[in-house]
Amino acid sequence: LRGGALPNAPKHKFALAANYTWDFDPGSLTLSLSYAWREKTYGAVFKRWYYEAPSWDQVDARMLWRDSGGRYEVIGYVKNIFDDVGYD
Repeated sequence: LRGGALPNAPKHKFALAANYTWDFDPGSLTLSLSYAWREKTYGAVFKRWYYEAPSWDQVDARMLWRDSGGRYEVIGYVKNIFDDVGYD
């Protein structure tokens, strides 16, 4: 087992997030997008085909509205926008 990877530990993983805020008289609106990609992994220390979880990616979005007085905020969130299958 020398030199083998840990189970469920991808060799490569990438994540990116961005957000932008617009300020208006009645309040502010912040939109956020995030993207994550994960390389294939194995669920055991042995690299057998039946332990392999394929690579996958996911896109999430979030919207945040805050009123100008700071009394309330509304948050909307969509996880996995494209409904892709991911293996965690």
